[in-house]
Amino acid sequence: MGRAYITNVDISTDGRVVVEGNLSMTGLTASLEPRIYIQPPPDGVWEYDLVVTPTAEQGAMMLVPFSVHAPWAGNADANGVRIIQDGTPEPTATTLLKVRRVQKYTTEQKNMVILKGAGYNAATRRLVVDLTHGGGCFPHSFAVEWDGAALKSSPPQYLLNVVDLSEYDPCKALISEQLHIDLHTPDVSLRGPATLVIQSVWGRTLRVKLDGSRATASSS
Repeated sequence: MGRAYITNVDISTDGRVVVEGNLSMTGLTASLEPRIYIQPPPDGVWEYDLVVTPTAEQGAMMLVPFSVHAPWAGNADANGVRIIQDGTPEPTATTLLKVRRVQKYTTEQKNMVILKGAGYNAATRRLVVDLTHGGGCFPHSFAVEWDGAALKSSPPQYLLNVVDLSEYDPCKALISEQLHIDLHTPDVSLRGPATLVIQSVWGRTLRVKLDGSRATASSS
C-alpha cells in the first residue's frame, strides 16, 4: 500500500494549508480535505485528512515529491493544524503547533509520552519532534511550553516542555506522532545559535542545536 511521507506543513499567508513531502511510489496521487467542525476544536488545532489514492494498478518503488493544499478553515485563535493519514503505517498524524508561552511548566499528565527523536529544519525554521504516546481510543492533543527563560550558557539554552493535554486514554496501543513546532510567533521567537532542551513529564530529554544538526538524546 502506498503512503505519503510528510516533510513540511504550513499555514500560508494567503489562507491555505500546504502539505509537502514524498509519495512512497509512482502511480499515486495525494489530496487534502478539511474536517468539518460545528464548533472550533477545544485545543485550537484544526484537522485535515491527507488522502493517498492509487492511479495505476502497479507503481515503481521510488519517492515521488508532492505538494497539496486546501483552504485554511481555522480562526484567529487557532493553535495549529493536524494532518491525519489513516490506513497507513505510523506515524498517522503530523501536527503543526505554536510554542505556548507559560508562567510554569506542566508537571503532570494522564497519558504516557516518550520522546523518540528531534531535529531542526533550518529551511522552515521549525523544530520537528517524533514521539510515541499511549492510548489509541481517540486523537490526542499536545502543547509545547516555554517559560520565556534562557539558561545563560554558550550557546544559550531554551527549555521546551512537550505535554499531552488529553484526558486519560484507556486503550493500550502505542501511537507514533510527529510534531512540527513553529519557533517564531508574535509571542515567541527562539533564535540561534542556541540549544533547545526538549523534555516531557516522562523524563526523557532531547537536545537540538539551532543550526540544522540532528538531535542527540539522553535520559534523565
